[in-house]
Amino acid sequence: MAGHRLHVILAAAVSACAGTTAPPPVVAPPPVVTIRLESATLSPTRADGRAWDGSSPAAASTAQQLVRGALMVVDPHAAVLAVLAGPAASVLSKPKPEGGVQLCERGVCGVAVPIAGQSDTVTPMFGVPLQHVRLDDGVQLRVSLTDKRWFGFSSVPIGTVDLTANDLLAALNQGGGHVYDVRVDNQGTQQILFVGVSVIREQ
Repeated sequence: MAGHRLHVILAAAVSACAGTTAPPPVVAPPPVVTIRLESATLSPTRADGRAWDGSSPAAASTAQQLVRGALMVVDPHAAVLAVLAGPAASVLSKPKPEGGVQLCERGVCGVAVPIAGQSDTVTPMFGVPLQHVRLDDGVQLRVSLTDKRWFGFSSVPIGTVDLTANDLLAALNQGGGHVYDVRVDNQGTQQILFVGVSVIREQ
């Protein structure tokens, strides 16, 4: 008799479990953040190996080879900065970068926010904020730079690169608004080597 009662209790428990539906997992909403385009690190030469103004071909070739080697080390950004500060690159002419930054959502980009022009630098600093960004997996940051020419000449493209949502999340996870340098030398003209961003959570 006791065995029969135990069988009935177990059967009831199994039946109750079978009828229970697990609650759906709680999915946290994407964070709302401020993205700041902080900086860029540019190649000391054009993609074809010439200096930005076409002069000093020997020095340009040396600088380009040194940068290629620097991109292969453990900390490529620091190594590239060392090359840019060294004698091979310092004698070369520099571009005058200007352009715009756009926030894109699943391939649809908004109006470009202007990036003010700077003179004679391959390490421009920007500090352009984009506020109230819902950082879901479809967000991209598009950066377009040109080399401004004087005396009525048309600007020459430096390059256009995209930072992915994963890049921006990595910057967010740095915490404290620290600058995160995203390597982008495999995109476009390959004349933009790194883009520095900081991402701060708003809520």
